[in-house]
Amino acid sequence: MTQGYRAQMQLSPRYGNDPPFLIENPVGDPLALMVQQRARLAGLLATFDDAAWSSPSRCAGWTVQDVVTHLVTTNRFWTASIAAGLAGKPTTVLATFDPVASPAAIVAGLGQRGTSYTLEAFTKSTVELEAAALAVGDRVWTTLAECPAGHVAIGFVAMHALWDAVIHERDIMAPLGLSPTENDAELVACITYAVAFNLALLANSGSTRHAAIRLRGTNPSADAIVELGASVLVRPNGNAEVKADKSDKADKASEADVVVLQGPTVALLEALSCRAPMADFVGDDDRWLFEGIGIVFDQPSRP
Repeated sequence: MTQGYRAQMQLSPRYGNDPPFLIENPVGDPLALMVQQRARLAGLLATFDDAAWSSPSRCAGWTVQDVVTHLVTTNRFWTASIAAGLAGKPTTVLATFDPVASPAAIVAGLGQRGTSYTLEAFTKSTVELEAAALAVGDRVWTTLAECPAGHVAIGFVAMHALWDAVIHERDIMAPLGLSPTENDAELVACITYAVAFNLALLANSGSTRHAAIRLRGTNPSADAIVELGASVLVRPNGNAEVKADKSDKADKASEADVVVLQGPTVALLEALSCRAPMADFVGDDDRWLFEGIGIVFDQPSRP
């Protein structure tokens, strides 16, 4: 990928009935996992003293309290997104959202509130998110709602919300010397989503390149074939072969072209989420596949 292409890459959510990705047979109930993770984090935060709240996180320039303030705003967004989707009117508010500048501005705009206020706000927003999740019922895979990739099934909205909060949970805990809870179902859902989202950002930004990835995470096992084209297809559990047409190798991926992404699941998740070097797992020629999150969410704000 050229630097020119990198500079042009933006969030560019895809709206309507042409979802940017599809994950077949996702592991677990993403709504239940999302709620479970928030409840666990709320319990942890309730044990923090003022020193812990004011400690730096892994997010540059943000304290623990800043990260939690950010999670309050995302909880509220997920709640509103799910409710709008269930009402048959999925939102499009992220069409003009700057994923670099906007979160920082929102957190800064909330000012220096007391830690008790932040904890109460996070707990309340978690309860509201749980209520929204319970309202979904059997519409989890049949109803569209908004996430940063665009309009996707509510189950995938929950997977994004889970992935984002699991990473921020680790952002909070690592500098404090705490060991994050590593729930197998959460980790498999998160790494599967992180791969799909990275590639969806490429597809949404106009990339016409094709590729196939074999994900082989260990401890816990995460095994999937992921294909990039106009959209992204993820087939978990290693029960599928690459469908690409081998007669057109210039444009599509063949078995020989499959990029193997292999390593401990937690380490891969950290790298895919820009918390560790991707170079530890893929070579220079293949790194373009996994740069989406880093480019869109970490590059300087666009005018």
